[in-house]
Amino acid sequence: MLSFLPHHILIKSNAWPLVLFSSGAAYIRFEQSPSGFGQHDVFTLLLLAQNADELASVYARTQESLQIFLASLGSQTSFKRVDNAYNLRLYERSAITITTNETGRLLGQVSKIGDYISRRICLNVPNSPPLEDTFVHSGFVELDLTSLVSILLERNKC
Repeated sequence: MLSFLPHHILIKSNAWPLVLFSSGAAYIRFEQSPSGFGQHDVFTLLLLAQNADELASVYARTQESLQIFLASLGSQTSFKRVDNAYNLRLYERSAITITTNETGRLLGQVSKIGDYISRRICLNVPNSPPLEDTFVHSGFVELDLTSLVSILLERNKC
């Protein structure tokens, strides 16, 4: 997603941190599916910050907002840190998975990327001193709307 972000969008007059959102279809791996994959609707957030401290702050606020939102829906959820590097995506520094307490179904993931992708595509904080480490720090949130709706429908069956 970052590779399609034009550099001229990142201007100093923007209110940092930036939070960009999108929604649409995504393919998710399922062990129980015959094909191994399934299509789900997802809601995603891309968190962009000027430094690691700012990213940590927006990351914590986003995680807290998700907990409040899911609790308001009556969903019993667990936020668990991904301990095994094998379960992280290649670009992730760390991640927290969101699962239901009842079934263990995955509802989403909150990821810290840091400046890894920004270094690869030379995405710098605008108007920053040239000699400092000024790459944009990023995070990513993915919420599986299909799973969330199915849980709500199962819970509210008559």
